[in-house]
Amino acid sequence: MKGKKKWILVAVVAVLVLAGAITAALLWEEQEEHSETYDMVAQAISKTEALEDVGFQISSEAMITDNGTLRKTETSGYIYKLADLQRIFVYVNTKSTTPEDPSQDFDVTVSMFSDGEHVYDNSGATDVIVDMTCEDFDQIVSGYGLYEYDEADVVQVAYAENELEIYDGGEMVVTLSKPSDAVLEAIAGSLSEVLGESVTKEELVTVSARVDYSIYDGMVTAQSCNFTVEHTCDDGRKVRYASATHVIMLENDETGDQETVPVT
Repeated sequence: MKGKKKWILVAVVAVLVLAGAITAALLWEEQEEHSETYDMVAQAISKTEALEDVGFQISSEAMITDNGTLRKTETSGYIYKLADLQRIFVYVNTKSTTPEDPSQDFDVTVSMFSDGEHVYDNSGATDVIVDMTCEDFDQIVSGYGLYEYDEADVVQVAYAENELEIYDGGEMVVTLSKPSDAVLEAIAGSLSEVLGESVTKEELVTVSARVDYSIYDGMVTAQSCNFTVEHTCDDGRKVRYASATHVIMLENDETGDQETVPVT
């Protein structure tokens, strides 16, 4: 089962890093002064991630192109934690195609959970213990976080409050001058692998960077990250990396039934 450990790293990292929906560290600190909109987002992220019973449904697509497609990666799945059961569930499917080198293609589904003592593969009819420690599993999963931007990178912020009385919140659109350094480093690594030449984050030129948040009842109920960067190769050709990641929060109600938090 050592191969399963490799594939969960491939599949989960594809969502949490390469697609851009990560936060390397909490940038917001209470003693620092920030704009009202930034504080709203940062506090909503903290409140959401602090929930004991919460899930994140994730879908993403990333493409590396020049005149054609060099690589396309699609990922969908969810991460769910249940405090009462003391379990963390991960279900992720990742499909990657490389037209110029089909030997690099893969289509992997990972369905696993941890009960604090063992890590299990529950993709079949029977749960099977995986050769992975709970600490390793938790470390991979804890790498996930809702995207928190650096206020220094903000170009424009627009907030539209939902005027319907049944909702308390609205939609935040943040345009950035660039993605975070963590995202740029991940993109540079992916480009290096595909192009076969060294690419650093400093060499990437941001074409567009935008993050949309749905914030209701003080929590982030949905998030979309859209990043596009360009790189000039050693031979002078320009290669573009574009990613779109969508996250929807799932939360248990008091009866224990799963519900999707309303997003408008």
